[in-house]
Amino acid sequence: MADTLKSPMRYCGQVGYDDVPRLFARYERFLFLPDAVEPFGRTVIEAWAAGCDLVINRNVGALWWLANDQAAIHQAAARFWEAVRVALR
Repeated sequence: MADTLKSPMRYCGQVGYDDVPRLFARYERFLFLPDAVEPFGRTVIEAWAAGCDLVINRNVGALWWLANDQAAIHQAAARFWEAVRVALR
């Protein structure tokens, strides 16, 4: 795949988990235009949290949350683990 990218793009390898915020902070915009519905990938939210302007389409599941309930995004991890705790009772 990396050898089929058109210029000016180039594949730079995997990014470590701890390096993601620092990487996104280096950019102004994040482009993500999936052809099919993408339920809720973390990448769009990570770019948004780092302050990137998002260039996305209506196939991005995170769009609803960004437009309607950004506070829920910040509480998502806590809500998830609470649901797990309740399910394991």
